[in-house]
This record gives sequence, structure tokens and C-alpha cells, in this order.
Amino acid sequence: TAPHLPVEHTIEFHVDSSRTTGNIHLTMDPKGSLLGSRNTHGSSPLKGKVIVKISTDTVTGKQIMSIQDIQLTNTKAYDMQFSWGALVGRMDVNIAKGVLRIKPNDIRRTSPIKANQSFHLPRCYFIVLGHSQVKGHGLVLSKAVENKKVNLTMNKTEPVHLRGSISTQNGQTTLRITKAVLRDQFDLDGTQLDLVFTADITATAQNL
Repeated sequence: TAPHLPVEHTIEFHVDSSRTTGNIHLTMDPKGSLLGSRNTHGSSPLKGKVIVKISTDTVTGKQIMSIQDIQLTNTKAYDMQFSWGALVGRMDVNIAKGVLRIKPNDIRRTSPIKANQSFHLPRCYFIVLGHSQVKGHGLVLSKAVENKKVNLTMNKTEPVHLRGSISTQNGQTTLRITKAVLRDQFDLDGTQLDLVFTADITATAQNL
């Protein structure tokens, strides 16, 4: 008998901003470390698209999926603040709407779609583009940290594990990716800034 070939189809999912968030957690440790580190966080809905390829074995029905592309951006500004009290002051960090962009570096991974509709794509890498405005206030920080633009670009993130599910109901296919975590560190003139970005993504496609 002739070998059977899998059937492949590509789905373009549109990110549902009402059910998709990008959370940022920042830790700043000013140089000298005399002030002590501080944490802050912010959240924004995300918009964008995810392109998925699914290969179906025509005999067994087993499916293998891969993500061909992910494009995400924030739909509102991140306004975050570090505070060291009235004497020292505070530091404001602002990432404007649409400035933070995430796209693939290396996501060439495949995963079976299990019976419970789940998948796991290990060790994916992304590019993060964007910048923030940082401004110091108060007696100490207004002089130490002038209003400046900080580049938040990551050319290749640490490995990211993409876990989620693909399900179809009532003529609509839904892709969910839960808690995709991107991490990096930045050096701001000797001050260390740790950034953790966590995305929870829900995207949908209408079936033809």
C-alpha cells in the first residue's frame, strides 16, 4: 500500500484582548545597594496574532502542532513606580501603549496535541522590542535619575515554555497559552533592573 501523508493546515488566530494580559514585574536595585531593592508591577491587555500549523495523521487521527509566528503588543501603557520613602524619593517607569512588541527568535518546536487538547512547546526563544521612560522624584532620586529613555530590547530571551490548549466549539477554534514567562536583566549605569514578563493568551479563529 502507498504511504499515507499527513494533512496539514495553517490557522491564523487573532488575539482576544479582553482575555489576554501581559503582566510586567520589575525589580530595581540601585547602584551602591544602600537603598535596597524594590519591586513594582503593571498589567496591560495584549493584541496581535498567532499562526499555528497542525498536521493530522489521516489514519490514526493523531495531530502535531507548531507555532509559526507570534506577534504581540500592549494596548495600554504600563505605569509603574518604585518608592524609597519621602526623603529618598520615588522612581516612575512608563512604557507607552503599543511600545512593547514581542516576536519570535526561534520557535521551531513541535508538540503532539493530546487527548485533552493540550500541548507543550519547550525552549522557545523570543525577541522583545521596546523602551521605557524613567524619571526620579524627591530629594535624592530627582538628581540621581533624570528623565531618561531606557532601552528594554531583548534580542533573544531566556528559554520560554509554551503550554496551552487548542479546542473547537460552535464553529470557532480557540488557542490558549498560559503563563508564558520571558525574563531578562538590564544594567542602567550600574543599577540592575530585572524584568519578568508573563503572558496569558487567548486567541480565536473562525472555522471555514
